[in-house]
Amino acid sequence: MARQHTAVADAEVRRVHQAAVVVDAALSGNFARPGLTANGKSYLDRAREGGLTAAVQTLAASNTNFRNALSRINESFLLLEAEPEKTLLVRTSADIERARRERKVGIVFGFQDGTPLEDDWINLLPTFWRIGVRVIQLTYNEHNRIGSGCLEPNDFGLTAYGRQVVGAMNRFGIMVDLSHTGEKTCLDAIEYSRDPCIVSHANVKKLNPSPRNKTDEVIKALAAKGGLIGVVAWSVIAATRPGVPPTIDDFCAHIDYLVDLVGVDHVCIGSDINENFRVMPIPSPFEQQYSFMLTQFKERAPAVEGFSEVAQYPNVTRALLARGYGEQDVHKILGGNFMRLARATWDKRPPH
Repeated sequence: MARQHTAVADAEVRRVHQAAVVVDAALSGNFARPGLTANGKSYLDRAREGGLTAAVQTLAASNTNFRNALSRINESFLLLEAEPEKTLLVRTSADIERARRERKVGIVFGFQDGTPLEDDWINLLPTFWRIGVRVIQLTYNEHNRIGSGCLEPNDFGLTAYGRQVVGAMNRFGIMVDLSHTGEKTCLDAIEYSRDPCIVSHANVKKLNPSPRNKTDEVIKALAAKGGLIGVVAWSVIAATRPGVPPTIDDFCAHIDYLVDLVGVDHVCIGSDINENFRVMPIPSPFEQQYSFMLTQFKERAPAVEGFSEVAQYPNVTRALLARGYGEQDVHKILGGNFMRLARATWDKRPPH
């Protein structure tokens, strides 16, 4: 459905944004390993300036083992101890509400791969939950013990071990994340999970054919069980015109498509913003490993114009208002929908 584009007064943007709970379901930049200082302000301070209430921090990615995940978790605890006036650990939805009241950034411990569970979820999953992990992506781009990633030529679906893991995540109250997961594994997990699942950071395959993006079938299945998809500001999967650097309008085009397909209650923000990637003098390990995914632009993947920094969350509010979204729907997309999913998953049992 075509949406209007009207000017919105700065005061109205500020009013709507300041009244919102703003949650980033997948902020790739890690506050314990901060991005650049800009305009004399730290990465954390710029996130607070942008109105960020809470963010899922990636503490384990592709092929991370148990020990490596623990070291990254420890780094985040050191940050929480070093910045108690600016940060707090999120274990329940109430912690996000507290972060907003206290003008802190709530840090959610999340994994982008199930490999830290190794072959011993019985002991390691409860341990991670007690430490504070609240989001686990089942697979990264490749196979693991749980299932198949989105780059695998043959997706064999959720394994027997994977079913055990999903069932245990449901029991403990950990979000089942399907962002980098293959099509069949996604559909299997959505069907098998008793709780709604999240695709914390992926866009629409109909608008961008990247294997990282999701088909209408997966999106509909996700929404039918109350799930949520976070729209991404990574240009490689946000661009809607081949080879043309995307803007915040392209980012919002994915939001529009999802809202038209499954309704506003199933959309959130999973920016995947990592400011450091763009200024590294050499390609990051990710860029080296997945260079075949990054060929649509002549140079390194450009930033999404208008939403490439942690201070720019108000630009999303402005763009949505300009496209005719009402205040209530803007608040749902910015964080209200994530809060609903947090209550449905994390709040089942009190954390130790």
